Amino acid sequence: MNGRVTKAIGLLAVSMLLGCGSKYDVVPVSGRITLDDEPLVNASIFTQPTNRDTTTPGPGSGGLTDENGEFELEFQTESKLGAIPGDTRITIVENAEQKASNDDTGVAFRRKVPQEYRDGRVNYTIPEEGTDAMNFDLSSKKKRR
Repeated sequence: MNGRVTKAIGLLAVSMLLGCGSKYDVVPVSGRITLDDEPLVNASIFTQPTNRDTTTPGPGSGGLTDENGEFELEFQTESKLGAIPGDTRITIVENAEQKASNDDTGVAFRRKVPQEYRDGRVNYTIPEEGTDAMNFDLSSKKKRR
């Protein structure tokens, strides 16, 4: 290749690297989930933006709770930690594998996470600066009306 082509390719590569910022503003988000005052271990949490000011609010994020019920969200499309700030729907599901491995009674796995969380009907607003307090204190007991 001649010098000009090599230089042009080099400039193009540099401009692509510099311009490869995220298409979405993503902020750090972490928290803790408890169920009946105990850490909810090995549960999945997902967010799905619902910002009403756009027809395409963006991709969601997800995370997995540890032995303390703590999680950190990871943005789904760009392999980085965080979530899109603003209004979002929350889904929390227990992972049956964890329950099944601890249950040798042969009793069918019974989900304890409230239905509205499993169905993604819970709304949450992620602050513009992110949060380390996206906490959910769930109860498996049905509320009396």
